[in-house]
Order: sequence, then structure tokens, then C-alpha cells
Amino acid sequence: MKDVMMIRNVRDYVFSKGDSSGTIYGYIILGFAQEGLMGEGIQVLKKIHEQRISTGGHPYTILLKLAGSLASLYHGDTIYKMYLKSGLKDSVVDTAAIEMFGRCGEPDIAKTIFESLRLKDLICWTTYLQCLTLNGRSKEAIDVFHNIQQVGYAPNHLTVTVALQACSHGGFVDVAKVIWKKFSYLKDEIMVNCMVDVLARSGLLEEAESLLRKETKNIRESTALKAILGACRTHSDLNRALRIGYELIEINPTDASNYIVLANLCEACGNKKEQTKIQNLKRANKAWKIPGISQIEINGEPHSFVASDSSHPQILEIKKKLGEVAKNLILHGYIFDLKWCTSQTALSEEDKINALCEHSEKLAICLGLLNTPHGVTLRITKNLRMCGDCHSATKYIARLYKRDILVRDKSRFHHFTQDGKCSCNDFY
Repeated sequence: MKDVMMIRNVRDYVFSKGDSSGTIYGYIILGFAQEGLMGEGIQVLKKIHEQRISTGGHPYTILLKLAGSLASLYHGDTIYKMYLKSGLKDSVVDTAAIEMFGRCGEPDIAKTIFESLRLKDLICWTTYLQCLTLNGRSKEAIDVFHNIQQVGYAPNHLTVTVALQACSHGGFVDVAKVIWKKFSYLKDEIMVNCMVDVLARSGLLEEAESLLRKETKNIRESTALKAILGACRTHSDLNRALRIGYELIEINPTDASNYIVLANLCEACGNKKEQTKIQNLKRANKAWKIPGISQIEINGEPHSFVASDSSHPQILEIKKKLGEVAKNLILHGYIFDLKWCTSQTALSEEDKINALCEHSEKLAICLGLLNTPHGVTLRITKNLRMCGDCHSATKYIARLYKRDILVRDKSRFHHFTQDGKCSCNDFY
């Protein structure tokens, strides 16, 4: 808080003196951005415009990156329009704008900017590739990866890693194998993890585990084991899941996610004894789950929720809307997927349905339905992956309420369209 006050004091002093140095304004904007104070940074940028102070593109780049990290299209679009109005031509700002629109779920706007640029360096190409990958446009991303090479650039390890992510999200395992064979000389731990993820998501679990153990020097520090565990759940490989799950528990006994995946898979496979054992071990090791937090931005204002939240000023209206939505879903044939209920107190089917209804992203969606005009896209960010029930329910909600719904979770964007489909094609 002291740092924020100091930045504000400097800003007020500079404003009062009418200082025309662009450098000092740039530092003030950087300070606000580092504190996550988007609105105050934009106010300084507006002051720069009013006084026609020359700052170069750096302040725009800083704020565009912050808007992208917060998935704040409202602020990001404001900043980009100010950049266009300034008359500046800066390739770094253009690239930051592509990144921002990509991270805010607007790949078509990012594409328009990208295609308008006469000169594109490898960073710009890779940023656009990342934008397409994040937004589930895997086929387009792979085409762009090939175009990068056709225009004469040699992909670096980051470019290849993003291309492998596109293959992973799109299920293009054969394309990934070709890319891996050609560019494996660039491999680092992150690139190896991406290739393991491609294989695991596609159900090639033995091949994925073999590659991981062959290419990873310290398996205890690898994040790819968790990817294989998650794929074991998807492909119902209980034996492998138990072996890898217990290995992960030994590595990090306080990471609750491993216990939850294992216990849920045991329940789905009918192994109640092992499920109970895992749940008891979770309690003994005091492994508490990181709470899922979903945030929706309405008119530039963020609203955050955790599961079963009751703190929002409109919570009574939200709960009423939630009840209406749940009834509407059931009326149209939706069946809640109870295996995604991790609440230890929800015992009956009704309790489990109620717990699923109050997941954080469903609360955020209901707030959006209440407070935005019909047809407006809802934009939500979440710090964890969406659960399977929320993913399925959101497809129904998008169709029934005629809304596009964008959810950026821990791993990717999900663009739910009004025909009840998701950009990930249920491959996530």
C-alpha cells in the first residue's frame, strides 16, 4: 500500500507541475501496472494524450499486457483505440495488441491487426500463433506454424512449443509427431511436457509416460506427470493412475488436486475401498484444495466468486437466477454429472446437484445474465480448469439463453457459442 501511495504522490506532483517529460509519465504508468491498477494507469495515459506528450509506445505496451493478463477487453480496447489515435507506429505495441485481444478471447480482431502489418518478425508470428492456440483454433495455428517457415523464419523452441500446444488442444497427434521429429533438437523441459501432453490427451498413455521418463532428468520436478494423471481419468486407466497418483502424492503430499483426481476415478471405476483410502490420506496429509475463483467483468468492473459464495451484493438475485437456470437445464434434458461434485458434505443426489449449481463459474454466468443486455457476450476467467459438469452445463446455457460465453481457465479459452458448442470440441 505504501508503494501505491508513493506512485500516486508522484503522479499528483507531476500533474500539478505540468511536467512534459514523457519518461516520468512512463514510469508512473509502469508503477500502476505493477500494482495491477489498470484504471489509474489509463487515467495517466489520457493525461498524456490531452497534453500531447511524446512517450513512445512503451506505456501502451505495458497497459495492453496488463489488460491481457486480466482478460479485460473493456480496458484493453480502450488502450488500443488510444494508441491508434496517437498516430504512433510501433511493432512492439502492435504485437502486444495481438496478444491482448487473443487473451481476451477476440482472435478475429487479433487476426485483423496481424494481417494489417507489413513487417512481421518471429515474435509477432509466434504471438499470433499463441493467440490462435489459446482460442481453440488449432488447425489455423498449425497452418500459421507452416507459414512461419515458408516466409523464411526458423522456429525457436517457443514457437515449436506453441505449435505442439495447438496439436494437443486439437487432437492432432500425428502432426505433433512430425513436428517433434523435425525440431526435437530444440527441446527443453517445457517442450517435452507439451509433447507428453499431446500423447496423453490422445490416449497414448504408455507412449506419453515412456517419453517423459526418457527425456526428463528429474521426474520429481516435472509437471507432465499431472498431465498423464489427468489423461488417465479421461481414458479410465485406473492402474496407471494409481501408480502415477501415488508417485505425485509422495513428491508433493499437500497438493490436493492429485487426491481428488484419484478418488474421483476410483469412484467412477467402482473401487470404493481405494477411494476411501485416498480420501483418508488426503486428510492425514492436510492437503487442502486451492479454491476455484471465477471472475466476470461487467462494464469494466470485475466481480469474483468462489463456490457457494454468498458475499456478492446481488447474491439473492443470483441464487434466484441460478434456480431458474437449473430448472431450465433439466427441462431441456440436461443431466448433472455428479462425479464432478467434490463436496465432502453433499451426500444425497439433490445435495450434489445443489453443490454443482453453486460452482464459481455458474455464479458468474448468472450475474452476467442478470446485468447485461440480451445477446451480449459473457467473459469469465478462472484460476483453475473448468470441471466437466460446468463445461457441459455452459454449452446448454449458451444455447438456451442465446449467449456467447467465453471462459478462460487455467489452460485455455473455451468459446461457447449459441448453437451449444465449444471451441475446444470437448477435447480439453
